[in-house]
Amino acid sequence: MNLQKTPAMLPETERSGVVSAWIPFDKAKAGLNNMEIWKDVKGFPDYSISNKGRVFSKERFIYLSDGRIRIQKKRILKIFNRANGYSGVSIYNNKIGKCQNVHRLLALTFIPNTDNKPQINHKNGIKDDNRVENLEWVSASENALHSFRILGQKPSNRRAVEQYNSNGKLLNIFDSITNAAKFINKSDSLVCMNCRNQINIAGYKFKYIEK
Repeated sequence: MNLQKTPAMLPETERSGVVSAWIPFDKAKAGLNNMEIWKDVKGFPDYSISNKGRVFSKERFIYLSDGRIRIQKKRILKIFNRANGYSGVSIYNNKIGKCQNVHRLLALTFIPNTDNKPQINHKNGIKDDNRVENLEWVSASENALHSFRILGQKPSNRRAVEQYNSNGKLLNIFDSITNAAKFINKSDSLVCMNCRNQINIAGYKFKYIEK
């Protein structure tokens, strides 16, 4: 088997705590997924990500504005919990820092998206379980169906909601999720997900009316 050269295969003096072997991803799906696989993050060439959800920052030179050069040491980055329950990590590209969802970096790197689906689903419903085998590309409707049919979440159809446009202007008030969904010709579950900031619906924003 041809193995790619990885941080784990470098001399001891050049390692940064990465002690996992890299193997082709299709072999991992065939039964070797107990091993940790590392691939370069698409769009962020200074970083690698593993199928277990760990992010590795490569050693590199940083050119400062005053002309000095600083060495950025290689390391495993700290993963943190975001307010929405997902795992985040701060990474840089062209000196611009961005907070990225770990599950999205994983899916973009490891999982083909031949149908160009926009969302990523955690199969077991646990938002910080970022093992690659727990992720899949889905459409908005597939994500909604998974939430309500597989995970058992129930839409709050009786709750009143307000409808706003993209500029934050109040457009309508509905006495239930069902009536709001009928008005825009969408499903109840999609309106519920929009209320929870999980999806966008044609430029509209719905908000629950708190009692």
